[in-house]
Amino acid sequence: MKNLLLIIFSLLIANISFSQTENLKELKSWQLKAYGKSAERYGDLNSVVKYYSEYYARNKKDEKTAFKLANSYFEIKNFEKAKPIFYELYLSNSKKYPKAVFRYGQILKKEEKFDSAAACFLIYRDNLIYYDVKSNKDANLLMVERELKSSENESFKKSDNSEKIQILKLNSSINKNYKESSPVIWNDTTLIYTSLMIDSFPVINVNTSINVPTGKYYSAGLINNDWQGGNLPPEPFVNFENKSVSSGVLSDDGKRFYFAAGSEDIHGNIFSSIYVRKLKNGIWSQPEKLDEEINPKKFMTTQPALGKCYNPNFDVLYFVSDRPGGIGGTDIWYSVYDKVSDMYNKPINAGTYINSPENEISPMVDNETKALYFSSDGHSGYGGYDVYKSYGELVNWIPPKNIGKPINSVYDDFYYTKLKNDSMGFIVSNRKGNPEQENPHCCYDIFEFYIQNKKVIEITDTIFEADEDFYDKLITQKDSVKNVNKNSSKTVVKLHIKNNKSGEYICLATDTTDNSGKFHFKVDENQDYKLTVEKKAFAPTSVIFNTNKLVKNKLNVKPLTIIPDNLKPISLKNIYFEFNQWNLNESSKQYLDTFLYQIMLKNKDIVTEISAYTDGLGDSDYNLVLSKKRAESVVNYLTQKGINKARLIAKGYGEEKPIASEKDENGNDIPEGRAKNRRIELRVVGVIIQ
Repeated sequence: MKNLLLIIFSLLIANISFSQTENLKELKSWQLKAYGKSAERYGDLNSVVKYYSEYYARNKKDEKTAFKLANSYFEIKNFEKAKPIFYELYLSNSKKYPKAVFRYGQILKKEEKFDSAAACFLIYRDNLIYYDVKSNKDANLLMVERELKSSENESFKKSDNSEKIQILKLNSSINKNYKESSPVIWNDTTLIYTSLMIDSFPVINVNTSINVPTGKYYSAGLINNDWQGGNLPPEPFVNFENKSVSSGVLSDDGKRFYFAAGSEDIHGNIFSSIYVRKLKNGIWSQPEKLDEEINPKKFMTTQPALGKCYNPNFDVLYFVSDRPGGIGGTDIWYSVYDKVSDMYNKPINAGTYINSPENEISPMVDNETKALYFSSDGHSGYGGYDVYKSYGELVNWIPPKNIGKPINSVYDDFYYTKLKNDSMGFIVSNRKGNPEQENPHCCYDIFEFYIQNKKVIEITDTIFEADEDFYDKLITQKDSVKNVNKNSSKTVVKLHIKNNKSGEYICLATDTTDNSGKFHFKVDENQDYKLTVEKKAFAPTSVIFNTNKLVKNKLNVKPLTIIPDNLKPISLKNIYFEFNQWNLNESSKQYLDTFLYQIMLKNKDIVTEISAYTDGLGDSDYNLVLSKKRAESVVNYLTQKGINKARLIAKGYGEEKPIASEKDENGNDIPEGRAKNRRIELRVVGVIIQ
């Protein structure tokens, strides 16, 4: 957790040495060990490895200190020095130090030795199951199962987009020897980022006071296709003397700018909050710290991102926090902001699809596709923090997917951001950086990436309103129905994405047709979508489609026709069932062959509902089940003849919606009325793209 907070908050206080003495060789072993323990209490991992490494060189048999040393190396990302110590503990006492086996496996995974890593994870899992009695056993089991899943998944290991994506480290005018972070694309030629802007850290004596370097905003400009940094940032970015700043996001209307700022003490306690600046009469206000609902005392609140909401008067403020009520160490939360009242609703956790038992950081929202990008060390990944992508809003999300290499590496990758056209963007990573550093993975740099032939898929088409002769044309025309009455303006069209895990669709965006009946959305590749169309006095209509294997960047949905509510459905009069039965007889099959089957063949894009009804005799619940089975018999028969099952919906209504009286005014039975109510109907409810 300590290392995570350092990552999130743009400080590298772990690189500062809280020195007790400089001449280690003159110290006795007990002094080295005591100074190492003191450094542990301060959270000064660099000093921990400084003292413990000298101690360990003299006392190889002290396994407890050896494990602390190796784990400290691991936490400061010096995997090369951690590896041999973990390996020795693995060989000598894996049952006493099972975490050494796990860490060794993680390092092997970073070296892409997946089979050997999986073997270590299996040993660690067995030790947990048979020997571990600690209270955090379940959490450790979840962690090792996650590592096993990614180590053994062949398709995951081979997921590499290096041929399509070029990734480059930015030059030394931006990336210094320590940490650069929080890239914000301000416009096509301006990049804002944070940096400590120093080439070496001071050595700090614990008995003296010194101003610890803080992260500040800087600006880089694109000059001759090369980013040149180190410049002062434009408004509304602002720096503090004694606080580090991070992240930064501007509202769509350009009137609110959110960012995070805070500090860390020498004990590793981080205090950060989200601030806002407001544009009034062309002047940016002073930074205002959001209220304690957003920024609770004694907890971290950082990395703001902005999403749109179903209501244009609302924005969604996403952020990262370690407050109580979360799922893991740090989670992604959100608060709905009311632009009219200038109020923020109580923060809510983004839920278990996004947040894991570990840590989630650096959210970024693509408001055009409703995609959420974030980094996590709790979902199955290559190692460290990987970037993931999900779709949805608030608490409704589809399961996130790892976006793959080379954006992700076996090290930490976070702060993903991109241009709207998806052609390029930036990532922060500690993949191999400055060769002059003793530890090549200690520090974070900004990398830019370019995506070749990225498809930006636009979906647009027209909604029509059917005229009163729609079903007559459906029956009598030799070709498919194309004649409609008029374009449908002011019609609500909603875009949904499929959660393939649950099978449910999540609403992503809403558009209203213009005077010509047109609507427009932006969608992503390789996803399953649904459009729903709603208008008063018309039956709801839908279309399902996917964006797999698209050749063009524009997807034209076939014209959608909405049907008036008062338009009577087609009655399938010649379908008969035996009493209390649902199997089709031969005459009914012949009728379907010559009528309904032909309609479905001619109109290959329509989705139909097959509605079955019973009369009022018998138990109503039983009649409901019976009618559903009869509708399913029709659907199954047409499916067997080759009609796509996605175009057929079986609905049983039982004795609902009678169209004739079954008893006269004297209570006498009317057989003809009952016969009329026992019926099968067809109505068009949508279209499907083949």
